[in-house]
Amino acid sequence: AAKTGFLKSNGDARRALKENSISVNKEKVKEHYIELTDLIRSYYFERYGVSTFEKTTNEIVTITDSINIDKETSYAVIQVFKISEYVKFAKKIPSDFEILQHNQTIKQLLEVTQPVETKEDSDT
Repeated sequence: AAKTGFLKSNGDARRALKENSISVNKEKVKEHYIELTDLIRSYYFERYGVSTFEKTTNEIVTITDSINIDKETSYAVIQVFKISEYVKFAKKIPSDFEILQHNQTIKQLLEVTQPVETKEDSDT
């Protein structure tokens, strides 16, 4: 599969997700979730041409439901957005296991929605 400009420009986040090595200090959980949701927002724009930076979580839920991905991944991505709202407003601190699950969800989104490189793409 070809790497898009998004994955090249967001290599550090992608690498961290790939390695599942994100160890989040409890004081940095809010920052981690902001970065995680920003990563999804950037990806939606790069991959689908959909700007979500000024959208509410409910609007992002609608957008996520409209993207051609499997329902399980869609549901999991929506959950990451919902949990991130609780984290941002200090209503919840996810466990290390939950953080790892959320990181896996975003990794899965990036993997299952990557465009497939065709022969013509590789010739240019």
